[in-house]
Amino acid sequence: MAAAPVGEAMRFVIDQLRCNGSAPLEAFLARWPSEMAAGVKESVATVAAQVGPFTVIAYRLPKANVCVAELQRDDGRGWALGVAFVDGLILFAPFPRPPGLSYRPVAPGDAAALAALELAAPIVTGDVETAYDKSGDYFEAERLMGSDAFVVERDGAIVGLFASVVHPIRIAGKDLQSLYDHRVRVHPAARRGGVMGLAALARFEAVVGRSSLHVGHSFVAADNDAVLGLLRGPRWPEMAERLVIDTGSAAATGLGRSATAADAERLVACLNDTHGEEELFCPYTLDSLRERLSRAPNSYSWSSFLISERACVGVWAPKMGVIRRERGVEKRDVRALVLDYGCTSQGLDELVALVSDWGARLAAEGTTELSIFTSAGSRANAALTALAKRREPYVVLCGLPPGDRVKERGIYVDQLYF
Repeated sequence: MAAAPVGEAMRFVIDQLRCNGSAPLEAFLARWPSEMAAGVKESVATVAAQVGPFTVIAYRLPKANVCVAELQRDDGRGWALGVAFVDGLILFAPFPRPPGLSYRPVAPGDAAALAALELAAPIVTGDVETAYDKSGDYFEAERLMGSDAFVVERDGAIVGLFASVVHPIRIAGKDLQSLYDHRVRVHPAARRGGVMGLAALARFEAVVGRSSLHVGHSFVAADNDAVLGLLRGPRWPEMAERLVIDTGSAAATGLGRSATAADAERLVACLNDTHGEEELFCPYTLDSLRERLSRAPNSYSWSSFLISERACVGVWAPKMGVIRRERGVEKRDVRALVLDYGCTSQGLDELVALVSDWGARLAAEGTTELSIFTSAGSRANAALTALAKRREPYVVLCGLPPGDRVKERGIYVDQLYF
């Protein structure tokens, strides 16, 4: 390890922490681009102040280009230092090591415990608590998106979950690979006990060492004050919006038919024509759509689309329970999600008809609501908003700014990665 690039990087970072980042700037200029070196030198001093005097207990290599040093402070408290060497750059971060907690990748046998954790840790937005019941098939979403997920345990019991995924997006016309944390849960009895710090270490080991990882982004409900107060990343000037549609009010029109693999080119053209200018949308190719629809074909495939002459709507129907508690009143629904939709500029009426057809089908199967994302600048925004029983705005947090015309072009949210 010592002779490997990541070993040399770890040695450099450890040496700088021991001297509180007091090495001359030239030492950092030799390791980082000139525009980054001063900022890195400052961050080393910040990390050194966090960790304090320490002894290295052990080193380990989760990946060939990722090294973790287990540290013990002079006061006995534990820390971990993660260092990665990616595309010629050194990435590093400290993580507290609370006693009594451990972490590991999720396993199939965790499904029941994780479903229970989701119910015990509702999302709080303003006066509303929302919990999701995924006990039917907890890992269905993971199969569809292909994500990394970790659990944090205390005394053998799962008290935390951290799931993230890397997928392509486009910002200001540039294609990127982005890290998205799509599920973070902590049991109420374990909050403020270091669970998320340990989960972040697991994420560092799993995903930070990948090459071509350009940025991270997240969506946070506009009235989720607790989370927005913790996250300090740049906020985009425009928001995305989840629309929740009552399937009970939908009437079947009979306009659409189920798509087949033979409709691939037509679907790609329709989806790209609708969303091609929206921020965060990475245009489909025939290969990328086929790959998306082959990950878990029993859940989402060609037949999940209704298609007409000028529109298409793809729905994933996991029969996910949604439990909302507002001012002491609890309401339970069963939700399906629109993962893909599009229409030509003349096809708005057909898009609305296909959404209505899906609503009627879902209602007959016991699904009570259908969710779909849009934004102020997106095509069909007004027509879709008119269908909603509830509108839920989301703040976009991202390390890179959107293009100058985000207000006119809109923001795309792939509801699979949400």
